[in-house]
Amino acid sequence: MRIRRFMDCVRLHLAILRVAAILLPAQQRAEWLAEWRSELWYVFHASDHEKATAFCLGAFQDALWLRRNSPRRDVRKLFRLESPLQCGFFLVALAAASLFFAFRLPGARDTIVPSPYVTHKTW
Repeated sequence: MRIRRFMDCVRLHLAILRVAAILLPAQQRAEWLAEWRSELWYVFHASDHEKATAFCLGAFQDALWLRRNSPRRDVRKLFRLESPLQCGFFLVALAAASLFFAFRLPGARDTIVPSPYVTHKTW
């Protein structure tokens, strides 16, 4: 019975670590999880179940910190605006999208193209 309780605790702690690992960027996940599992082993054998659970819950804070402070992909590489021609095409596409939304929104459309009919407004 004692071994079963021990295995249930270990499974719970590993599940907590796996859920926290989901918060990490994919390229860092395996190494981070291996490091936290090894540290969990030392904490679990040096203290009781409650301290090991608190230790595992601290993995969420670490995972969020790593996600927030990990280097992100460079925005310039995402758009690949390496030449004046590519930049011009991007600006034309941005202008076309802006005009599309300007003509789709009623307030902006009325400002750009006023109605030819005279309406009587009572203020």
